[in-house]
Amino acid sequence: FTEAGIRHFVTKKTRDGGVDIITENYVVQIKRYSAKKIPLKVITELAVVANKVGKRGILITNYKLAMEAEKKASKCDIGIIDRKRLIEIYLDPNKLKEYIKE
Repeated sequence: FTEAGIRHFVTKKTRDGGVDIITENYVVQIKRYSAKKIPLKVITELAVVANKVGKRGILITNYKLAMEAEKKASKCDIGIIDRKRLIEIYLDPNKLKEYIKE
């Protein structure tokens, strides 16, 4: 976020509703999974927090979402930055601006 020039705030590790980063228009949750797909619960919780604070939710992950979670993300307008996009952003931090429009 810093390298892409996006103003942001990193939340505390507890009592943040699962949100890791807050920008002007987004709440961002970062999830690292190794063996299983990201469950529906993660998307549902992020959607609730995003709606509560009036911002759009973004999930950044190194793994895939379960099919139900993908459907819920689309329905709730939760943006997904998956492993492929994460690698693109790592190679060119300015690509983050394609997904986070402030």
